[in-house]
Amino acid sequence: MAVLLIGYAVWQSLSRQPNDASRAPAIMPAAAPSASQPGRSDSSAATTVAGTGLIEPSSESLELAPALGGIVRSVAVAPGVTVTKGQLLVQIDDRDAVADVALRVSALATAQRNAELALAELQDKQGLLAIYESVADPRAMSREELLRRQGAAQQAQARVRLAQAQQDEAAAALNAARVRAGQFALHAPMDATVLEVRARPGQYAAASTTGQPGQALLTIGRISPLHVRVDIDEADIPRLGLKDGDSGKVATTASGFTVTVSPRGASGVSVQGDFVRFEPLVKPKRSLNNAADERVDTRVLQLIFKLPPGTAGFFVGQQVDAYVIGWPAGAPR
Repeated sequence: MAVLLIGYAVWQSLSRQPNDASRAPAIMPAAAPSASQPGRSDSSAATTVAGTGLIEPSSESLELAPALGGIVRSVAVAPGVTVTKGQLLVQIDDRDAVADVALRVSALATAQRNAELALAELQDKQGLLAIYESVADPRAMSREELLRRQGAAQQAQARVRLAQAQQDEAAAALNAARVRAGQFALHAPMDATVLEVRARPGQYAAASTTGQPGQALLTIGRISPLHVRVDIDEADIPRLGLKDGDSGKVATTASGFTVTVSPRGASGVSVQGDFVRFEPLVKPKRSLNNAADERVDTRVLQLIFKLPPGTAGFFVGQQVDAYVIGWPAGAPR
């Protein structure tokens, strides 16, 4: 029995040994592309720098919020819809503002009638004054009456100027009321695609002047073409060969930069993008990969590349694996 128990223990121990057979990963990681470029004989001087990319619209994401707060009355668009500049996106309840515009219109009409009445009175006073002044014999009328007629004409002129000022004030108030009424409608500032809609009829929309985060009702952007913003670790910046002033000379000095991007989970799919510009300000890194050697105080240089028109499989806000091909200092470009 002891021998049987020992044999059973040995069998259990051997059957539970880990399987050391190599297995292919479920998702193949992205590999760095070749640094060679067509038409360049000095491809050995090129260097490849890996970074994390983020897909974004070519116009960057634009969050829209109303200038004045209120209840959302209607939403005229949906995510994925293409809008044109000036198109209505969201309408805030503006009944109070519309009523105020109607009130200002009536006030302007009243001011115009008062101005017409003052002008008619001025013409009457000036006509009477002209009659008195046309008398050739000064003894035919008293000096006191002439002065009274002159004073009445001057007062009528003052009332005309006052009525005109009140008319201008009413017109300005009407214009201000119309501007305020127009701020309850959210229009597209450019031709773009609606990326996200957070507005629902009946909800309260906070005014954009409050400065509180997360109050935008819509996010739009121009997605043709798409851009990819690549974060390059500050330790890898010298490998790119960038120089002071390159950000302002993207058409010549930095035109040799390219990037190859692959979506996460699809390493077999790669797209090459053209260099657009880079942000000269080195910023703290925001995205963390939970690696053991990740440092939260790492700073990155951001390079922006343009993907070819009609590129499929990439979405705004998607993280991608990016490999930037640069040219070190001293290497011919």
